[in-house]
Amino acid sequence: MNYKLLSASLLAMAAIAGSAAAQDDATSWTGVYAGVNLGGAWGTSCANFNATSPAGGASYSGSNCPNNAAFTGGVQIGYNYQINSWVVGLEGDVDGATTTSGHYSRTTAGNADIPAGTYTAYGDHTPGAIGTIRARIGYTFDKALVYFTGGGVFAGSNGNATVSYTPTGASAPTAIYTGGGSGTRTGWTLGGGVEYKLTPKWSVKAEDLFMNTGNVSAPNHCVDTVTGGTVCSGDFSNVTFHTAGSAGNVNVFRVGVNYLF
Repeated sequence: MNYKLLSASLLAMAAIAGSAAAQDDATSWTGVYAGVNLGGAWGTSCANFNATSPAGGASYSGSNCPNNAAFTGGVQIGYNYQINSWVVGLEGDVDGATTTSGHYSRTTAGNADIPAGTYTAYGDHTPGAIGTIRARIGYTFDKALVYFTGGGVFAGSNGNATVSYTPTGASAPTAIYTGGGSGTRTGWTLGGGVEYKLTPKWSVKAEDLFMNTGNVSAPNHCVDTVTGGTVCSGDFSNVTFHTAGSAGNVNVFRVGVNYLF
């Protein structure tokens, strides 16, 4: 028997197997991973108000939904399981973000219950943190993974709304309704992204998510700017703004780095 030929053949087979194993390891997505992300958020933060007469009917309403932009950044952790070219998994993340405030003005001729003048709503929403828990499903192309994702959103936030009334011809408001609330919003998110392996352990990703973060209702009260009292008189003695809250729809684009354990 030609032992030299046999030895050479075994070494060649081992080299080929080792190369295949290395390639499989380089393109495998199965396992626990963690990383960081950074990006931006664009969306709306609405301050809603509704004036009612003593009879309880809605006589005037408006909504302020300014377009806001913010930076986001945080961490993520997840698990992937690969079946041939398909990858399924679960990911959770927590990001910090801030948004700005905006206002909305409307002038009305009034009616029997709601006095004529200009009503201006100011609203702001400041999320302390935004977290998601999402399922992921994707398809691999060599070292690239294209995926769709969806799940739940949890956002701790503060929401405030103010409605001021300025009579026709006046230069300053004579009544202001204010309200605010804080709490944890819950909602849903859908999106997708691309992740690419730089090494068997390190990968980079880019993803876009649409988030609906629900509502935070805010109790409100009136401040009479003429008397300083907390119960408005005169034009507003029979009017109540029964809703002052905020709602958020946010689009988040971010990039990130992951390490596969």
